[in-house]
Parts: sequence; C-alpha cells; structure tokens
Amino acid sequence: MATRLKGHIRLKTKLTKDDFPTDRFVPLTERPKSFGSSVEKIYDFGSEEVFELLEFLFGTYQDLFKDFVWIDNKSAWIRYFKTKNGIIEVHDIRGTCSIGYVDTLTDDLKSDIELFSKSIKQTIPIYRKLKREALNISIKRRPVENFIKTFAAVVALLKQANNTNSLFEGLVLYAALTDALLRHGVLLQRQLLDRSESYDPNLIYQKSPKKFISERQVINLASKEKLISKTLESELSRLYNLRNRAIHRYFISNFEYAELPSILSRYGKAYSVLSNKIAKLEAEQVKTGVGMIKQQYPHDKEGMKSINRDALTRIDSTIPQVDIPERKQIDWEKATEALKKDKRFAKLFKKSKSTKR
Repeated sequence: MATRLKGHIRLKTKLTKDDFPTDRFVPLTERPKSFGSSVEKIYDFGSEEVFELLEFLFGTYQDLFKDFVWIDNKSAWIRYFKTKNGIIEVHDIRGTCSIGYVDTLTDDLKSDIELFSKSIKQTIPIYRKLKREALNISIKRRPVENFIKTFAAVVALLKQANNTNSLFEGLVLYAALTDALLRHGVLLQRQLLDRSESYDPNLIYQKSPKKFISERQVINLASKEKLISKTLESELSRLYNLRNRAIHRYFISNFEYAELPSILSRYGKAYSVLSNKIAKLEAEQVKTGVGMIKQQYPHDKEGMKSINRDALTRIDSTIPQVDIPERKQIDWEKATEALKKDKRFAKLFKKSKSTKR
C-alpha cells in the first residue's frame, strides 16, 4: 500500500491492506453535528505518533474546530472517519489517543473501532521501519546534507551529557564533534580554493570498513592544508590519544576517571576554536557564492524549528516530526476583566472579594 516516504524515496518495506485497511475508512472534511464518546484507548503509542501515522495514511490533517476558542488544552486534535456503519472519532486526550463514535454505537460500528485500533497498533512498528529505511537511503543519497544535519544532533546530545554529568559520553561526543569540524573545514576550504562545489566523499561518508579517512589522518590533513595551526594539531593529537586511552585502554593503562573533567575542558576549548574557524569559512562561501553553503541557518522561529527537527531525526528517526496546528485558547485574564466590566457579573466579583476578606 505504501512504498514511498518524504522526498519520494522508494522503499522496500511496505504496508499492506491487511496492516491498515484504509479503503474502509474515509476522512470527513466537515464537522459532525454531534460530539462522540470514547470506546478504545491506545496506550501503546503516544498521540503524536498516531497523529503522524494518520497523516501519512490519509493525508494532511484539517482541524474542523479551527474557529473554536477552547477553554482548556486537554485535547490537541480530533479526526473523523466515515465507515459504512457510522462515524469514528479519533482524538487526543492529554497525550493519549482515544477512539470513539458519533451518534449511535452499533455492534458493527464497535467492530470498526476495534479494527481501527488494532490496525494502528500493528502498523506503527512497520511505519517506524519505513522511517528508518528512508533515513538510511537519504544518508547514502545525500551524504553532505546528512553530515551537516548531524551537527545539531551531536550538539544536543553533548548538552544533555553536560547536564547529567555523563563524562564518558561527553568525551565521545566531543571527539566526534572535533573530528567532524575538521572534515567539514577541509571540505569548505578546498571548495573556496578550487572555486567549486566538488568534495571528496571519503571525508564525510564511510562506505566500507576498508576505505575511509581516519581521525588521525584528518588531523594531519587539516594541519597540512593549514586549516589549523601546528599548536592546535599537537593538542588535538594529544586529546585523541587520551580519548583512546580512556575508551580502549582503561583496563591496560594508567588512565583514571578523575582525568575526564580536565580532558573535557581541553576538548571544549579546541571545539570553540574550530567552530569559529568553520563559521568564518561558511560565511565566506555565502558571501562569495563559492562552494556548497548558499545560506546560513536562519535563527528565527522557523529556522530553529528546522534545526531541532534535524537533530531529533539523527538521534532517533522514529520520533514523530509533526506540526499539530495550535488551537485558540481562551485568555482567562482578559475574559475575567471583561466580565468585571459587565454589569450583569460585577456583583459576583464584589461578593467573591468580600468573602475572601
């Protein structure tokens, strides 16, 4: 039934009609006259993941209550589907997906609801595989794009490691970041010098365990091409040795866990120097129009949302990436002030005030 995901990527994993019989459920585009009642709850998966799956299967969500002003935020979304036996209501209640009905609940409509619930539960694991498969294909097809997007993921993980004082994880992530910055810097600098967008794919993607550019080689390469100074080359080499001693030779060397804070501090300084260098190279590419960086990430709300989405995808490709339209919520402060000015309700507020005294 479904062999494509975002970007028109053809996938091997498929959803069959047995997984989710979409032909039995038709999305409604007009709001029913009456509200529904819940019959089933899906605790296995979050409502955002259910929401994303329904969008994938049935198309973009339309909030049929977009003109309403809500007095609470218990429910984030509602979708209606028509079957030959009636109308099914699928909605969110405080992060849990509930499935119910509109009007009369017959045995046949109850069977439809049970089928809908069962189909969601058995389809989401397959949908997760689809997303993982799509990411793997995307990485192979667009390695540069993936390489750049991964920075946001590693920075987010590093921040988390710092907050939880996870020193070993911080060490691994700092090592990965400095290595990636060196690769990115060599790539950008070469493009500026050659005035082209070409690049050595071995710098940013390892196709096989036999053919790749190692971390040690990248440090030497960056120094040879004058991306970094000899002083920074020496420091990065020492840090690389310390990282290997901590991770690979903890049992067979004199490494102590107490050394990690000092090592991480040194990595932080090296990372800062490299980040500034890369920022200048990116700005130069944007300014001259030479190389692959056409524009820098915007720092507005949408730009930051895009960065966060990229980070989440590279941390866990199964995390829902959906934008559920925000509903209009009543401004209780303004509403209260308006009521106070209304003569019909003024006495109530006066009475309430005197009671408190």
